[in-house]
Amino acid sequence: MKIIKWIKKKQSSLPFKIKIFLMSFVFMFVFFLLFYRILFEVMMSGFKEQQQEEIISKAEMLSALPSINELQVNEWLEKLVIEGERIRFVDSSGQIKYETSSEYKVDFPDTLYVTEPSFHREKENEYMIYTYRFPFTANHFSGSIEVSRNMKLLINQMIKPMHPLLLWGGVAAAMLSGLVSFFLSRQLLLPMREMIHTMKRIRQKSLKERMPLYNRNDEIGHLSEMFNEMMNELEGSFNQQKQFIEDASHELRTPVTILEGHLNLLNRWGKDNPEILEESLRTSTHELNRMKQLVLTLLELTRSEVEEKTLPKEIINPYQKLIQLIEDFKPVYPEVLFSIREGEKDVAILIDGDRFEQIFRILVDNALKYSKSEEVSLGVTKNFEQISITVEDKGIGIADEHLPYLFNRFYRVDKSRSREQGGTGLGLSIAKNLVEKYEGTIEIESKKGEGTSVIVSFPAIYIS
Repeated sequence: MKIIKWIKKKQSSLPFKIKIFLMSFVFMFVFFLLFYRILFEVMMSGFKEQQQEEIISKAEMLSALPSINELQVNEWLEKLVIEGERIRFVDSSGQIKYETSSEYKVDFPDTLYVTEPSFHREKENEYMIYTYRFPFTANHFSGSIEVSRNMKLLINQMIKPMHPLLLWGGVAAAMLSGLVSFFLSRQLLLPMREMIHTMKRIRQKSLKERMPLYNRNDEIGHLSEMFNEMMNELEGSFNQQKQFIEDASHELRTPVTILEGHLNLLNRWGKDNPEILEESLRTSTHELNRMKQLVLTLLELTRSEVEEKTLPKEIINPYQKLIQLIEDFKPVYPEVLFSIREGEKDVAILIDGDRFEQIFRILVDNALKYSKSEEVSLGVTKNFEQISITVEDKGIGIADEHLPYLFNRFYRVDKSRSREQGGTGLGLSIAKNLVEKYEGTIEIESKKGEGTSVIVSFPAIYIS
């Protein structure tokens, strides 16, 4: 158990390429051993069958001797016998007439006279003996021929030279496989090392560092592309958050500075002057309300961003919702002409009703505050599988250079006028966030001096 724990502890600290080398080496070595074992068994099976056939053939060949002459038989048998083999001629009484052997080294099987051919495998003390007995009659001799072979001796002689060859061949194959795996893993892990170096540079320098792109259409190439894309998104998000903090600090700094100035004024001598006291209190209350509105809007924006994907949804008719929205705005802005264009009345989208109202209250409120328009019109159209809702005003319009930044937090086309009108610069960011959470899109089209159109699109829902 201590050895296993030690191995686990050591392998956890090894580089990945060394682990691949060791695993490949062990795998190939074990595979080679198994292959060698299977090959050995196949060879042994074939070798034993071959030996059995040779023994039978030799016994039948000996039975064809033309005569039994002791001098001739002994001479022939000494020429025919091979290492690990014994040949006997046994008479009908079971006595050995002739016997020749070479490195046989065992004393069994016992002598036996047979009248029918027979083949036997006999094992004793780890020795395997193949014996074939064949009846034989020639001249005045009648008996049987017995050919026995010590298979263990023959097998050892055959496989003894193979052991070192197979062993070192297995080690060489395992080493070669391990080295190939080592160099392949080195090449395959090159992008990983580049990624690690890039991460270190990012930590030491900036988020602008990127991985080199590999011109290969495989997982490694896709990995480098995805890493760089992720870093682009991360850098953009980081810059956006940085800008958000700077803008929020700037927005809060102004009312705080005003409040501090008026409090200092009151503390020095203004509290004894009713006019200054009243003006300071009025201004402080106004700035405090602006701060409160800004904080509440920031909380709403944060909540809309972290809100879970399982948002409440219901099937609503956007046309009916817009009619209700116009009725809510009319008493507040009696001087503005609200209208809803003829369009798709019997359509449906999947969205929370309160969120739908929040989105379009923001858009209509922006149109009224910043466009100086005396007319706001809304409309619903169907385009293929999309339902588009348009909020259009006839106001002062927005210059082209401002359009790409309108959804950025705290962005204002005219900052001084926006502050006077109580805007925080977060409304469009909140609207865009909510629209995208319900799988919709939002875009703004505008021409300076002609007006602005905001188009919000959602997937259509069909009701039977």
